[in-house]
Amino acid sequence: MKTMNFSLIRILFALVIGLVLVIWPDAAANYIVITVGIAFLLPGVISLISYFGRKKPADGMSLRFPIEGVGSLLFGIWLIVMPDFFADVLMFLLGFILVMGGVQQIASLSMARRWMPVPGAIIWCLR
Repeated sequence: MKTMNFSLIRILFALVIGLVLVIWPDAAANYIVITVGIAFLLPGVISLISYFGRKKPADGMSLRFPIEGVGSLLFGIWLIVMPDFFADVLMFLLGFILVMGGVQQIASLSMARRWMPVPGAIIWCLR
């Protein structure tokens, strides 16, 4: 798996996401979540197939079960089955991050008034 070129996978996912955004802009969020779910699902399936496909080592050591692969598989299935839930959660998370960024910008601007003059329109908005 380490010798695989991931640029082809990135190109394919970029094309899929771009086409979905252009063709179906109203349903794009759900399709993007499903695409991310597929991106989680594939490594989980590959790790489980490689685990069950291996032969036991000759020296008697046991192979460790790929817990990360199972977690990736289950999370990918969850994203594919419930895309609306994750799209809503991501929108709330993005909104919260943007609000916190705006509050931080206002706080930084009010602190900057102590050190240097700030343009009048911005001062008027802060009063």
